[in-house]
Amino acid sequence: MTEKGGQGGKAKKTKTRVSVITAILLASLCVMTALVSGKESAGSDSDKDPEGSVQVGLPAIADIFSDPVGQESVLDESTINCWGDSMTQGINGDGISYPDVLEQLTGIKTNNFGVAGENTLEIMQRSEDYGDQSNDILIIEMGDNGGWDSLPELIEQYQEMIEKSGCDRYIIITSTDDPDDPESIWYEPAEGLGISNTSYEQALLDAFGEHVFLARRYLLMNGLKLNGLKAGKQDYRRAFAGDISEKLRHTEIDNTHLNGYGYTAQATGVYAKGVELGYWPDTGAEIGLSTTEDMEGNFFTKRGFLTH
Repeated sequence: MTEKGGQGGKAKKTKTRVSVITAILLASLCVMTALVSGKESAGSDSDKDPEGSVQVGLPAIADIFSDPVGQESVLDESTINCWGDSMTQGINGDGISYPDVLEQLTGIKTNNFGVAGENTLEIMQRSEDYGDQSNDILIIEMGDNGGWDSLPELIEQYQEMIEKSGCDRYIIITSTDDPDDPESIWYEPAEGLGISNTSYEQALLDAFGEHVFLARRYLLMNGLKLNGLKAGKQDYRRAFAGDISEKLRHTEIDNTHLNGYGYTAQATGVYAKGVELGYWPDTGAEIGLSTTEDMEGNFFTKRGFLTH
């Protein structure tokens, strides 16, 4: 399989929209010190997103811990190890990566082991070289840069990486690439895909079950609302096609990596999945719709899917 090239090994469609970058960078200052929640924190000013919708002020991270003392046993016992490529590293994220936000959400030390451009074989080797991770929590997002020739081979690579780490607590993050993007390694055009699973996503679900976090699906249902962003007609059209909102990417740079909003929402979904699996306590953070809730059918009418 041919690996992707360019920035982070995954460069795609590019355009120039400097004013959009500036506006998003300003808005990201709010996100970097905030938890993803729909509530407005006292004394916070509202910022504007690139299209003029309101970014709601969010409570400080420290405020979400209902019982900080109860975190100590978890903090002493484990670290969260996030393995992957540029998506884990946080390329194009306005200084935000999902592991950074996840550490704030869980209160557990989180290692960002993302390296831009790496394929699955390189990521697996780094994890093996790292050594025993039996006492840690493993989070893996890989495959966008190749290193595998078939879905069964990719699944075997995940299984080998988990086995060699000695870890039985793990989460696998699926790609957030647009399924109908012909430049994507996961290209699978399907009219009106919505939040239905692609064959790639279903294959991982069949192999790893509840350990799979369906990131594209989660961002479709929650990405805008969690960041206080308003959905427009284009967002609904993209959602119907199965593509996440362009407000969650820097599409003027490429069509793969997320921006600060996107990585923040992804971290929230991983946090929700970890709570569901019992890997860390529920700190009371707003998580949006469930990562496993059955939302098939006319999901546009479901409560909380997108802001109006």
